[in-house]
Amino acid sequence: AAREGVGAQLGAAGLRASAVVDCSAGADAPAAVGRVAELITGGSTAVSGVLLKSFLAEGQQPPPPQDERPDAAKALKHGVSIADACVGWEATHAALEQLAAAVKARRAAAGGGG
Repeated sequence: AAREGVGAQLGAAGLRASAVVDCSAGADAPAAVGRVAELITGGSTAVSGVLLKSFLAEGQQPPPPQDERPDAAKALKHGVSIADACVGWEATHAALEQLAAAVKARRAAAGGGG
């Protein structure tokens, strides 16, 4: 519903009906990417990109306090973001593969090949 509304608003303003979709809603990120992939597979050209917060490992951890001993960072888990909650590499790879397949399907349906 909101997706169509954005395109209509951009078109009414004389702008290209294309937007970057924020798929970084934590645990719901894979489902959001799936919905975007469905739009693309269905022929939509309104998606010009996606935002997906990604890091080596899934999750988030607090940064160590700045006034701690230099070895305070040793408690951090390697590859886990100290900023925003992120999906891990496996989920990122799967999302990119899913989006690439959607673009290929859209191109094939439009007669543009893979």
